[in-house]
Amino acid sequence: MSHPELAPIGIICSLLPLISLPTHIRHGSIPTICLSLWLFVITLVGGINAAAWSDNTDVKLVVWCDITTKFYVGFSAGVPAGSMCNLRVLERVTARRRPDKSLNIHRERIIEVLLCVMFPIVFMALHYIVQGHWFDIYEVVGCRATYVLNWYGLILIWITPLLLALVSCTYAGLILRNLIWNRVTLSACLNNSVSSIGLSRYIRLLFLSTIVVIYEAAFDLYIIVFNLTVGGLSPDNSWQDVHAEFSRIDRFPRFLLPNVDFASLLATWWIPTASCLLFFVCFVLGDEAIKDYRLFISWIIVKTLRRAVEPKVEEGNASFPDFQIK
Repeated sequence: MSHPELAPIGIICSLLPLISLPTHIRHGSIPTICLSLWLFVITLVGGINAAAWSDNTDVKLVVWCDITTKFYVGFSAGVPAGSMCNLRVLERVTARRRPDKSLNIHRERIIEVLLCVMFPIVFMALHYIVQGHWFDIYEVVGCRATYVLNWYGLILIWITPLLLALVSCTYAGLILRNLIWNRVTLSACLNNSVSSIGLSRYIRLLFLSTIVVIYEAAFDLYIIVFNLTVGGLSPDNSWQDVHAEFSRIDRFPRFLLPNVDFASLLATWWIPTASCLLFFVCFVLGDEAIKDYRLFISWIIVKTLRRAVEPKVEEGNASFPDFQIK
C-alpha cells in the first residue's frame, strides 16, 4: 500500500473546519462559511479516494467519481472567490474613500452569494465544455477531473481562478497600503466601521485569506506554465474533437508517473488538507470559538445530566463567562 497515511489524515482533517462553523454562521459570514464547507468536502473526498485507490487504479465507484470530480472543479473557483470576498470586506474597513454606513447590506449579501455559491456552480457546469473524457484514476489519490488544454480551456479553467486569486492579493496589498498611508491603527479603523468584525477576527480572516490566495495563485501559475511547457495547447477546438472519446476513463498506476508529475499530484491533495489545518489554527482556538464551546458544554450538561447551568461572569471578563452547575 502506497502512502497509507493519506486516508486517515484526510478524513480527520476534513472535520477541522466544521468545528468553528457555528461561529461563522452566527456572524453571517457567507464567504467564510463557504470556505469551511469547500475545505470539508474536498478534504473528505481526498481521504476517501486515498483509501479506495491507495494501491490500485481499478474502475469502481463510477457515480462517486462523476460527482466528486466536479467538486474539485468547483473548489478551484470557490476558494479564491470566497477569499476575495473576505478580503474585499476587510479592505473596506481600512479604506476612507466613503463612509461604511452608506453600504447596502442586502446588495453586499447578494454579491457574496453570487461569487461564493452561484459562481462555483456555474464553473462546474462550464467544465463540461472542456471535459475531454469522463475522468482519470490515479493510484494513491483516486479519480480526478479531466481537461482539454485548448485556448478557451486555458482561459476558463486556469486563467479565471488565477485572476480571482490575483485580485484577492491586490485587496490584501490595499489593506496594507491603507494602514500605512492613512497612518491609522487597525483598532481605529474597526471602531469607525459599522462592521461587527472584532480585531482578533479581522486578523485571523486576513491571515487565512491572504495565505490561501497566495499559494492558490502560485500553484495555478505553476500548473499553467508546466502544462504549456510540457504539452502546449491542444489543437482540438471543436465540440466534436473535444468530446470524441467522452466515455473513456484513463488509469495511471504509480510506476507510469514521472516523479515530477506525481509530486504535483500529491501537492493537489495536500493543499486543501493543509488549508484545513490553517483554518483550524486561525479560528478553532479563537475567543469566540471558545465561547461557543462553553455554550455547547453547558447544553450537554443540561440535556444529559438534567442540571441547571447559570452563567458565572468573572469581574473584568464579562465577554466570556464560565458556567456554574447547580
